[in-house]
Amino acid sequence: MNEHYSNNEEAYIEKLSTNLGKLKLKTPWIMASGTFGYGYELKEVTDYRFIGAITTKTITRKTKAGNLPPRLFQINKGLLNTIGLANAGMEDFKDGIFPLLKDIEPRLILSIGGESVDEYLEVIENLEGLKKVSAIELNVSCPNIDISGKNLCQSPDRLSSLVKLARGITSKPIIVKITPNEINTAGISNLCISAGADILNISNTFTGTFLTFPDLKFVLSRPLGGYSGKPVFPISLAKVWQTRQELNSPIIASGGVEDLKSAISFLAVGANAVSIGTGIFKDYGLPKKLSLGLLTYLKKRDITIDKLIGIASIEDNRGE
Repeated sequence: MNEHYSNNEEAYIEKLSTNLGKLKLKTPWIMASGTFGYGYELKEVTDYRFIGAITTKTITRKTKAGNLPPRLFQINKGLLNTIGLANAGMEDFKDGIFPLLKDIEPRLILSIGGESVDEYLEVIENLEGLKKVSAIELNVSCPNIDISGKNLCQSPDRLSSLVKLARGITSKPIIVKITPNEINTAGISNLCISAGADILNISNTFTGTFLTFPDLKFVLSRPLGGYSGKPVFPISLAKVWQTRQELNSPIIASGGVEDLKSAISFLAVGANAVSIGTGIFKDYGLPKKLSLGLLTYLKKRDITIDKLIGIASIEDNRGE
């Protein structure tokens, strides 16, 4: 079946289109911020026809070198990182990097970060005129930087203020990238939607750490980092499910997608799109494999992707 689709790819890809509110994607796969470069670097190894959107590296006001190495460590089939939002800064991005993105086919989502609310707003205002950008993602949950001791997802008043003020600056859809490190994911999500966000990204990396043995030293240059990859998938799936029970807003599901089963599971519990992060490091062909596999699954079940989204129900587990 997959081979059949491989020979008629363009004709079948349209069956995978999905909507995040006003943002329409060719496929449900979104390349996660920080795992796909700025968006142009992997054209030689990844088939961009099967990607719905690419999220850029998080852009800040000024160039950031990021945290000192070592800042990546593979553990328990997952990845611990403390990159620290290394990026070119808004001016160099606009003048030097963005021209390289104008001709890419997938939608472009611009990830924005900062050390204060004012910095977020300045970057958004500076880059608002970039026409290729289809949406703005507010990275308010990176565990590798500090904003007055907390990320914005842990400061509800400042988070609400940021979303409201950003809504006044940009007409583009606003995505908020939620932390997984707070219990009430649905509550934080509801706050963001009430403040003017259009889409929720659930969620960012989990706070983690690891020591060498027997000398018991931290493996990274900072004690705490962000943990991602296959081991976090069941927790991420639960957070998406819980949030969908409370809200009807569009959801991007993030966390541990490395195969077709996990991707379909995210859609089944109510995600409208699925973010691919650490999984792309293991397999540059993953977007194509997921697309062809999903097409086969939908055909066998005789359902559309719209019917698949949110199909999982606890009623199915209760019997007669």
